[in-house]
Amino acid sequence: MPYVAPEEALNEAVADIEALSSPDAVRVPIIGTPAYRVVLWRLPSGQEAHPLHRHPHSDEVIVVLSGSGEFRVGDNGPFTVRPPSVVFAPQGTPHHMRAVGDAPLVWLSFVAPNQPGSDQEDVSEDPVRT
Repeated sequence: MPYVAPEEALNEAVADIEALSSPDAVRVPIIGTPAYRVVLWRLPSGQEAHPLHRHPHSDEVIVVLSGSGEFRVGDNGPFTVRPPSVVFAPQGTPHHMRAVGDAPLVWLSFVAPNQPGSDQEDVSEDPVRT
């Protein structure tokens, strides 16, 4: 998940997740500061957010709000998660998610730190990490 610039995010004291999770929204930047970013994702069933990737300088925490997803984190998985579940991908750990089931997968992604530029590396073609 790419960098979220402060002007791109809502950065409000309160965010109504239900109101932000419209059927047309796929990625909604909620918070973007140098310390971290929070993004609301909504993914239709069968779709992937990203190929297998890693964040070489950041940790990512995913909180599943609704739907179900198939996740892979490092050597763990694939495993299916539903709410209320938390998935942790430590810095440098390859991870991947795909929406499964009948309903869209909705989750909050917390990445820290939120560094300018790309902090995501595609590792789907790397046989050492796949």
